[in-house]
Amino acid sequence: MAGYAPKKFRGASGEDPELWLQEFRQWCESAGLDPAANARTRVRIHGVFESLLEDDARDWYETHIKGKNWECVNLLDNTGMANLTAFNALNNGAIQAVAANQFCGRAGVLHGQAAAVNTITGANFIPDHTVWDEDWSIVEGRPTDIAVNNPNANNGSTIVAPGIRIGQLIYRFKHYFPTITSEKSKLAFNAIV
Repeated sequence: MAGYAPKKFRGASGEDPELWLQEFRQWCESAGLDPAANARTRVRIHGVFESLLEDDARDWYETHIKGKNWECVNLLDNTGMANLTAFNALNNGAIQAVAANQFCGRAGVLHGQAAAVNTITGANFIPDHTVWDEDWSIVEGRPTDIAVNNPNANNGSTIVAPGIRIGQLIYRFKHYFPTITSEKSKLAFNAIV
């Protein structure tokens, strides 16, 4: 176990979320919390992450993350896969076999390249559970209040996975946590309206 307590993050002016995240990762590694070990360890990392947020950062988490599901805006639900894990495991041939109209935006562009680039697999769309380096930009992953909608539901809607896992949370935190005072003001104003 780490010989020191993990640092809290408040989201105050002058605090760097990227630096805090690096320190949090180092603490997890020194505490023996390896996200590659198993799902239980990833859940534990998620719990520690949540417990370290205070003030503005806690408000951001409670408003934008907690209790939400994970929507893949650029993937529609007629892929034939039961869940995101199954989609991640698709090989190049299986990706090509999924109808092009099930992909939008950047995912549609990538799907269109799959025939020419045989290294494109499901993992290019749905990242592996690396926790620290998951890239959800291709499918435009984001928190949502929309009900769960599996990849094989076939009702013409976007895919929505249940809950938000730690890798998705860290991706969202890295790219969307408001660090500028004006951005925080917009969030506060939007919450009032």
